[in-house]
Amino acid sequence: MLMLGMPTAMAAQPLQIGLYESPPKIFTDASGAPAGIFIELLREIAQAQDWELSFTPCDWKTCLALLEAGKIDLMPDVAYTNERNERFSFHRTAALHSWSQLYRRADMRVDSLLDLEGKSIAVLSSGVQTEVLERMLAGFNIQAGLVETNSFESAFQLVAAEGADLVAANHFFGTYKAADYGLTATPVVFHPASLFFAAPHARHAEVLAAIDQHLESWLKDDRSPYYQVLRNWNLPQRNAPLSTAVLTVLAGLSLTGLLLAGNVWWLRRRIRFATAELRVSNSSLTAMLKAVPDLMFELDQHGRYLSVHTSRDDMLSAPREVLKGALVDEVLSPAAAQTVRQAIETALRDGHSHGQLIEAEVKHERRWFELSAARKDGSQDQTPGVIMLSRDVTERIAAQQRIQQLAENDQLTGLPNRSSLYHLFQQAAALSARHSQSLAVLFMDLDHFKHINDSLGHDFGDRLLIQVVQRIRECLRESDTACRMGGDEFVLVLPETDAAGAMRAATRIHEQMQAVFKLGEHQVGIGTSLGIAMYPADGQDINTLLRKSDAAMYRAKEEGRNGFRFFTDEMQARTDRALALFTALGFALERGQVALHYQAIVRVSDQTVVGAEALVRWTHPVLGKVSPAEFIPIAESGGQILRLGDWVMEQAVKQAGLWRQAGRELVVAVNVSALQFRHPDFVSRLEQLLSTHNLPARYLELEVTESLTMGDPQAAIATMQQLRTLGVSLAIDDFGTGYSSMNYLRRLGFNKVKIDQSFVHDIGADPDDEVIISAIIQLGQSLGMVTLAEGVESATQRDFLATRGCQLMQGWLVSPACPAQDFEAFLNTAPR
Repeated sequence: MLMLGMPTAMAAQPLQIGLYESPPKIFTDASGAPAGIFIELLREIAQAQDWELSFTPCDWKTCLALLEAGKIDLMPDVAYTNERNERFSFHRTAALHSWSQLYRRADMRVDSLLDLEGKSIAVLSSGVQTEVLERMLAGFNIQAGLVETNSFESAFQLVAAEGADLVAANHFFGTYKAADYGLTATPVVFHPASLFFAAPHARHAEVLAAIDQHLESWLKDDRSPYYQVLRNWNLPQRNAPLSTAVLTVLAGLSLTGLLLAGNVWWLRRRIRFATAELRVSNSSLTAMLKAVPDLMFELDQHGRYLSVHTSRDDMLSAPREVLKGALVDEVLSPAAAQTVRQAIETALRDGHSHGQLIEAEVKHERRWFELSAARKDGSQDQTPGVIMLSRDVTERIAAQQRIQQLAENDQLTGLPNRSSLYHLFQQAAALSARHSQSLAVLFMDLDHFKHINDSLGHDFGDRLLIQVVQRIRECLRESDTACRMGGDEFVLVLPETDAAGAMRAATRIHEQMQAVFKLGEHQVGIGTSLGIAMYPADGQDINTLLRKSDAAMYRAKEEGRNGFRFFTDEMQARTDRALALFTALGFALERGQVALHYQAIVRVSDQTVVGAEALVRWTHPVLGKVSPAEFIPIAESGGQILRLGDWVMEQAVKQAGLWRQAGRELVVAVNVSALQFRHPDFVSRLEQLLSTHNLPARYLELEVTESLTMGDPQAAIATMQQLRTLGVSLAIDDFGTGYSSMNYLRRLGFNKVKIDQSFVHDIGADPDDEVIISAIIQLGQSLGMVTLAEGVESATQRDFLATRGCQLMQGWLVSPACPAQDFEAFLNTAPR
């Protein structure tokens, strides 16, 4: 809500507020906090005035007594009367307007005051309804008993439990709570009232003046906090619509007038009192009719306008004088007129009708209206008609359409989203099937899009996506559909397209994306990987085709990116195996299927064992031995790597501690994934494991790859500094196979560099690999780093490494990876 920029009328002060139960105007909510229309209005004023509010719960009668005694400072929701004006102080501008009404049980009929004879009526003790009802009943010589209660809630409970016949309450409370007790509003309406905040007599003039100041200002602006509070409670504003219940009230009042006229001989003795009451009722009725912002019409059974009641002539589809006597077909469009006639027929048949929508032109603007109609029975020589309310719901319809659009379309690009894809695919599949044609589903992903977000920021990433979508649209036919699945993933549905057509479409998209994208002062080039699945050959439902086109897209990425691939049976087999591995991996640790093996690390010069690399192995009872090269990427992509990595680290630290206790001081190397390394608790967890297993940090070495710095290099540097401070050694694994390798070594300061086995394998066969190995060894020496060659399988390889100055090696020439028990047996035979 917008706060008024008014100057504070007084210094901050505590105000004690009386809190009684009369929802929705004032009450205590389920959490015990004050709530309601008056409370929200008061809090808005208190915030602007810097008042401190404190609430005193009490029933209505007690609250009034406390207010009169000056023990509370302010009482909301007090109806003004002359008698109360002598006891309390009021501000000038009413906060709300209300009236009182009688409510009945479903098994009782009350159509007028005359039906109150012999009835008992529950009322609020010290409430305005009590005094007014007593005067009305006495004026009409009606014998009815009033049963006083301490709250409206208890009064409604009393009637619901058949302890009284009716209950008198303000219409706010009645509208809000009557249905909860199975009670129904009667046509007996009385005592229009203005509601205020009241203070003890002759006190808090400045508080009341401030309340007036805000109310007077708010009432001039329909965007003010005042009207916002009313909208929050779904309440009418100053010019508010009559509900169906109020329409019934008006009909009841008319019936009351007829009954009173029929009994004029009996009422003649009380004419003075009756006249006063009728004047009050007529005044209330006139005020309510003027307060209706909806269009109100009386129509006959043929759809002819008999009368028009509205304060909004600007919302009429034709002037009043044109409408009166005209048929709906003469002033509305055929579709709108037909809907109005259906509403009339329903109301005449069932007694009421509501919820129909029509669109009409008003002042050269198309607007939506919601209709509510109630049957109005005529006299013996008259046919029945209807009273119809027409409410302007244009803004609501526009909001619903906007919500629907947001639910079905991507907010950034405007493309249909994932939830819309299923419906759009059904349409495209039906079209293709009708013409005996195939259909293509293309799954598209931008290559290295994350690098753009990480380096330039998400704002530039969003701008790039918008340009990508523009280029996609240029490649599609009118019948084709493009959807954004999220992030940088898109799905294209191409109906009536064969494999050749899908290839041409993928080629067009690929070529369109080759041109540089301009993002402000930056120029960015990206590639795209696309996977293609065909309907019905590869699947007949969208989920199957999405899965297969996604698999084809990943094959395109694996084979170099920036291209496209069609789905094959081989991919399906790989996808099925990946899914089976992912599912089985979730239970592998608990079922004892995972174990650690250790491969010896020796000095090249004398073959002395100086350490071991811990390597995880998985043996599944059905799938057999699963290669780490296969299941580690699945663990990383499926979020299981953190749990698996923590288990490996704990087992390796524990084993290193046991070897040290046995007198073997070996450095154990453990591979750490980038996800594990970036976890905020990684260093603290490592420190805990070292302490638990009594292992000095110098006996642990962590092996990481160059992907470590992708995304947040500064965070990686900070973590590595913590590890060096702890005393843990750091080795870079698979060096030379990634990117920015020189810069990587210079910034992060590793203790050891491992020469990837892909280079070692071709020693003696590929001079280029030998040059690379020599360069890595020289680089390590210049930076003070130990060099270790992995995958050494022959004496030729070992001798070459020795001549170039490589210090350490591991591989099958020394020993394969084996369980801890076998590794200990190997140690007993190895040089020491």
